[in-house]
Amino acid sequence: MRIGEVSKQAGVRIDTVRFYERKGLIVEPPRDPTGHRRYPPDAVTEIQFIQRAKALGFSLSEVAELLALQGRPDATCHDVKAQAEAKMATIRERLRDL
Repeated sequence: MRIGEVSKQAGVRIDTVRFYERKGLIVEPPRDPTGHRRYPPDAVTEIQFIQRAKALGFSLSEVAELLALQGRPDATCHDVKAQAEAKMATIRERLRDL
């Protein structure tokens, strides 16, 4: 799938897809013989995950940490939950400070 289709399905701009590639949040896909990027179908899911995490208050570096857990065979749902709970605790602390 080409970048325009990915951006449309994920609900983001093409620049956002490229930005996530540069930041290492999504893997730069292989290019076809004409030089166009060819994204796998799961690229849309990954971008939507990034967008949801950002909407919940995760920074891009925190999102990168969550995504890195996917590539670790020893990572568990508990690991993801622990990071999410730590973020929630930080948000609660900020709210108390207001």
